[in-house]
Amino acid sequence: MLGVDLATAEHHADEGKPEWWGIEQVSLKLPGVPAVTTKAKAMDIIYDGNIGAPLMERFIWTLDLPNQRLALEPSD
Repeated sequence: MLGVDLATAEHHADEGKPEWWGIEQVSLKLPGVPAVTTKAKAMDIIYDGNIGAPLMERFIWTLDLPNQRLALEPSD
């Protein structure tokens, strides 16, 4: 979905843990702000997603749950 080629990503396989790939730069289009770039980790597990604290702290996040909307503004 993010257009990442895992063949070129750094692969990690630790005993007893899910394998994962480190991606140095992913561009994300988020509502209300210009596209942002961040590091990413792809894992062979099933869940909707986790964008991580380093990206989250760059913005003020407002969730309008009843209307299923998200508003963002830079935190600095």
